[in-house]
Amino acid sequence: MLYALLLITAGESFIVTAANDRPHVDVMALLEVASNFVAFVWYCRDSDAMGYKRSSGLNIAVILLGPFGVAFYLVRSRPKGKRLRAVLRLLGFVCLLVGASVPGTIIGAILT
Repeated sequence: MLYALLLITAGESFIVTAANDRPHVDVMALLEVASNFVAFVWYCRDSDAMGYKRSSGLNIAVILLGPFGVAFYLVRSRPKGKRLRAVLRLLGFVCLLVGASVPGTIIGAILT
């Protein structure tokens, strides 16, 4: 699941660069919906594995606020002593997503 987010991020960067900063809005919206869907599926699977009861408010926060909603979920769902580690791992993954945009940008620049 998380690898899909990396691929989506690289694809978005490629499209933005290849389109000379004027990407097709429909394609970008589709990629955003796909990344939100993948993040939400991860959240559902993780909360089931942790035995955490999801609320509709937190479901909406994970979809609309992305990493901020996931960070809130991690703080609420993890036992004391493991919360900071979980949030730091999320921060590391967000940095990995930023890093995944670099190859997409480079390939898009080379092909244009």
